[in-house]
Amino acid sequence: YGVQMFYPYIVYMLVNKDALGEEEIKKAFGVVESFVIRRRLSGKGVSDYANKCDTMIKDGLNELSTEIQSKDLGLSNDELDRYLINIKTDNAKLILFIIELYKRRSEKHDINSLAYRYTLEHIMPKSWQKKWLNVALLKKDGSKYLSEDGKPIELTSDEGQKIRKYHIESLGNMTLLSQSLNASIKNNTYEKKINGEGDKKPGYRKYTSLYITKELVEDFDKGNVEWNEATIEKRTRDLKEIMIQIWPEKF
Repeated sequence: YGVQMFYPYIVYMLVNKDALGEEEIKKAFGVVESFVIRRRLSGKGVSDYANKCDTMIKDGLNELSTEIQSKDLGLSNDELDRYLINIKTDNAKLILFIIELYKRRSEKHDINSLAYRYTLEHIMPKSWQKKWLNVALLKKDGSKYLSEDGKPIELTSDEGQKIRKYHIESLGNMTLLSQSLNASIKNNTYEKKINGEGDKKPGYRKYTSLYITKELVEDFDKGNVEWNEATIEKRTRDLKEIMIQIWPEKF
């Protein structure tokens, strides 16, 4: 994210690394990273970072740790849910990339480093109106969305389109590909996005070098061939749980 205001603290910790020990250094840098990621997602600015850095050098990381855990300051685990809805492209791309690296952290994987040059893909496309009209609006429990009068909300209604757009911009509806799909595949059905249309119009199955994309293909092959609001919500929750492992609330 190009955050430079904490460099003095990083240098200070490295200068004193022999006295502090490797574990203390890792813990400290983990707190800083979790703070920076969560603050970025929250949309809050960085104008106070220089002052925070000064405090960190003098008094340690208590201020950052407290802010991450506070229920009132918007950075706790509970608050992450609303930041993963309508997430910005650069945030989604970085988070998915680091989740991919996290999945490769075991020594059993022959490739555990990657170049940051992937494209962000919306699984349910932004232009869904032509090919996805037959995909029902379903809540996370599998039931239909109902209006105030108890009737199912029509996908073509303003409310239905609002619900769909809300989910399309969620982290759970996004993945990374090594290159952009052909435009005709990009806005096609979920089955076509997975399998493509011949060699000239490949789908996700062709770009399965990343685990986060490979898992979609594997899940499809297991019979989970529907991609809707319910599956998007589930994947968003699953990705959030991985995020909490990478950037904990408490250290």
